[in-house]
Amino acid sequence: MNADAVLATLLKPGLECWQPNKIYVLYLCSSEENENLTLLYEGEVIGHDAADRVSSVMVRVSRRGAEGFEQHSQPFFSFLATQLKYHGANEHQAYEFVNRNPSGGKATTTIGEATWTIESTDDTKKLRITPA
Repeated sequence: MNADAVLATLLKPGLECWQPNKIYVLYLCSSEENENLTLLYEGEVIGHDAADRVSSVMVRVSRRGAEGFEQHSQPFFSFLATQLKYHGANEHQAYEFVNRNPSGGKATTTIGEATWTIESTDDTKKLRITPA
């Protein structure tokens, strides 16, 4: 997957992204400065600079004093599932996976050539996509 495509996807919901001075971290993203969003969104894109290729993507949504955490966080994960074309991922399978596992605990599946893992607690939800 191309890093620019992942970056464009993470920018759409209002996250700010930058290139940190960290080895293998292509982009870090956050909604911390965007007071219009009721939840805190964070993302990390891991890969290799030379090839601009993504090896993994991690996104996390945390409660920022908002009620209805599950209701407000789920559209973001649904959006990512349909937009991140990671190693041949089928967007319908990805969408079903994130919506079948909306809360509580941890779930893992393989979609295309990637392992999708979603974890959630009462105030945080995290999606990690890595090579299978």
